[in-house]
Amino acid sequence: VPVRGYFVWSLLDAAEWEHGFGTRFGLVRVEPGTLARQPKASAVFYTRAVKAGGFNASDGECNATAQAAPRFRAEGAQLQAVVNASRGGTPSLEVSRTMLLRTVRLAALAGQQARYEAEQGDFAAARQWDSKVARLVSGAERQKRQLAKRVEQQQPAEAPAPAPAPAPAPAPA
Repeated sequence: VPVRGYFVWSLLDAAEWEHGFGTRFGLVRVEPGTLARQPKASAVFYTRAVKAGGFNASDGECNATAQAAPRFRAEGAQLQAVVNASRGGTPSLEVSRTMLLRTVRLAALAGQQARYEAEQGDFAAARQWDSKVARLVSGAERQKRQLAKRVEQQQPAEAPAPAPAPAPAPAPA
């Protein structure tokens, strides 16, 4: 959807009539007791968007309001079950593809959780999740190379062109 303008709802977190400080809309986190201020991930995002003159992002890339850790743990357990089931030997190509897709999915969920943690002001946790993202992306790239190699090895080699048929013998007279 082309967007021609973007307005920030609020520069600073503020108390809302209905939700108090429970719902935070600002680019800068404000601690109610001390009024200490800390720029949030949304402030970094907005700064980059302004400097770049725009941005391209999916809803999931922008959403930092929901935790992804529970889904990460559940889907990580599913991946572990697939890995455990294939311990006896080389997994089939289909299982290898499933493992690759699940690893990519986990990287996306870890990235979402990192954004959530940064939005909450827990930058140490955000860095830990970012580290998981890097490891998962690296693992997915390795899995992708291995899968491509296996697919290439399973494709039959091109058969040599058949030899030309011998010329027919002349018919007896």
